Amino acid sequence: MAAAVIRAVVLKRRSIVAGRIWEDSARELTLPEPFTLNSRIDHAAIDEFESLAADAGSAEVAFFLAPGRVGRPGQRPSFTYLLLVVEPESCCILGLELFQALDGLHRMWEEIPAKLVSILNKAGFAPKELRVSSPRLHEFLAPIFEDLGMRVFLRESLPAVEEARESLWEFMSGRS
Repeated sequence: MAAAVIRAVVLKRRSIVAGRIWEDSARELTLPEPFTLNSRIDHAAIDEFESLAADAGSAEVAFFLAPGRVGRPGQRPSFTYLLLVVEPESCCILGLELFQALDGLHRMWEEIPAKLVSILNKAGFAPKELRVSSPRLHEFLAPIFEDLGMRVFLRESLPAVEEARESLWEFMSGRS
């Protein structure tokens, strides 16, 4: 059976005027073989999570590109990704983690499960289910979190995440 072909558009950015003006160009790449993600979660974090009283509730989990760029003047700007975890009944943000792909996208993705366990531990919340809207996130998280006793569901939309996201953008833009 042939491996799935993954096509990606890569953005190349170069400085034109002393780090103040940047020129972008796009190039399509074909990655013939899928990659494997290897995630590690600290045993102490897993023990802490397993010691939490199992809750009948759920959590919505999203991983997405944040608006804007970060970086020092004169250096190549980079993008930030956010892991957002929201309790859907109250729309309470349980946690937010910032990520940058400084060591590559694979390494960044490999950090997600450990960061998610950390968020749940800090919130003292062991939900019965996680809801995600990204097929990639579902495929990656399901086997890990089902081993921890949680079901991971793929949903078309995550209303609590969307509400929290809108509030975050308003706050960050100074409109709140």
